[in-house]
Amino acid sequence: MADWISVVEAAYGLDSDVAGWTARVLDACAPILDVGSGLVACHFQRTASGFEIDQIVTRPRLAAEGAVRGILGSEGARLAGELVFSRGAEFAALTEQIPDRADCIESVFRKMTGGRFADGCGGIAHSGDGRAMALGSALRERRPSDAATRARWAQVAGHLGAGLRLLHALGRRDEAVLDPDGRVCHAEGEAESQSAREVLRSAVRRMDSARTRAGRSDADSALASWEGLVGGRWSLIDRFEADGRRYLVARCNEPDVANPRGLSRCEAQVAQFLATGHSEKQIAYALGISSSAVSRRIASAVRKLGLRSRAELASLFKTFEAGVPARELRVGDCHLRIATCCSSLPQTLGALSRAEREVAGLVTHGYSDAQIAVTRGASPRTVENQLHGIYRKLGIHSRTELAARMSA
Repeated sequence: MADWISVVEAAYGLDSDVAGWTARVLDACAPILDVGSGLVACHFQRTASGFEIDQIVTRPRLAAEGAVRGILGSEGARLAGELVFSRGAEFAALTEQIPDRADCIESVFRKMTGGRFADGCGGIAHSGDGRAMALGSALRERRPSDAATRARWAQVAGHLGAGLRLLHALGRRDEAVLDPDGRVCHAEGEAESQSAREVLRSAVRRMDSARTRAGRSDADSALASWEGLVGGRWSLIDRFEADGRRYLVARCNEPDVANPRGLSRCEAQVAQFLATGHSEKQIAYALGISSSAVSRRIASAVRKLGLRSRAELASLFKTFEAGVPARELRVGDCHLRIATCCSSLPQTLGALSRAEREVAGLVTHGYSDAQIAVTRGASPRTVENQLHGIYRKLGIHSRTELAARMSA
């Protein structure tokens, strides 16, 4: 039976190493995602030169890992990186995500699996600070993903991202201890205030309600009540005493992101998720804040950095996420940090026509449809049609996703 809350619980099970944690997550996902071919998870880490694959874990432990490594070899690895670091918390079949390469994808799958499988279907989870995990199952035939699974995965991915941060974090502070009824037994730091105590108390009660049999039976309501962070700051983790008594620890677990200076910590966190193709709704869930707060922080970051659009903001933070160092410059008493947004189209956009490439480049630099039309001597309707063509060919849905894809 599908139990999405079990996946969320597995995300906060931190009593083992990354491989053990991943295996438990896959076991929890199996009733939902496994179609009989087993499950595989790949961990990715952003680097200055692109990305690297940290670990590959399969459940059950079969020869499937060899096939996965073969598929991820050379061209496959580059394609995987493009998808993982530009598609947000997406769940879909590979042939859905890259429709213009569907035949190629099927050919690679059949070759690497001896003709047994034709496609792969899975989801992506981001830590928000340069790490990501992709997990899924092989499909015997091409099959589109269903809307309910896509929507639920977008929320579960927020918890898996929080779990990834906790796994790799050093020196994260436990700022509160609560009992299962939400009573605060201890608090320090930002958890000391009365308002913080109320936020944590309410979150514990919602979380425990989601974990009941009745709560698990209504996955959508349960997931809606249990966001990725509490108060935009804390993750709640079970802790058991020697006598078996259960408590919940509120641990500071905000994404640690690069900041070009001038932005608040919250603005930088939102911008970093934007750079990996997350929607405002997905960002809000992952950070435990409202969608309106996300919109305000995006607008504020664009204004403070002197950018023209959220697409430029996404492109700029893609550079920071990849670890590309900014140049330090001193002018009088001022210290400036200079970085550049991506200004050229990568080879991954080879499916686009020359006109579509030019339109895509102008979109990324913040041009509106009307401005693009004037620049290119075309009608706004032509530009609109070209944009729809770009989205269709790349399997994306927005300007922000386009900027993230172009900066991958």
